[in-house]
Amino acid sequence: MVMQKKIRIGRSLKDSKAVIDRLVELNVNGKLDSYLKKFDWQETIMEIRVDQDKKWLFKSKIAFITDHNSYRFERTKYKKLDDLVNHMFKLLKETLARA
Repeated sequence: MVMQKKIRIGRSLKDSKAVIDRLVELNVNGKLDSYLKKFDWQETIMEIRVDQDKKWLFKSKIAFITDHNSYRFERTKYKKLDDLVNHMFKLLKETLARA
């Protein structure tokens, strides 16, 4: 399986790009990879968007697109960036576990 990862970060988070990249990599290789082994998809696209709102709270969207399905999640109002990214991957992992 070939996975394309597209990470888009809002202007206010440019300094946090390395942190976000590391969190995504840890979640993909440490948590999500075991769930992906049971599928025989040819190509997978993961699009992640992370930004801050006017109250300096974090918000994120994740789209996980496979050969046959598309999964999308959105969360807002997180105080901690790592909690937000980890929660998004937890939702995706739980959804794939039921698939």
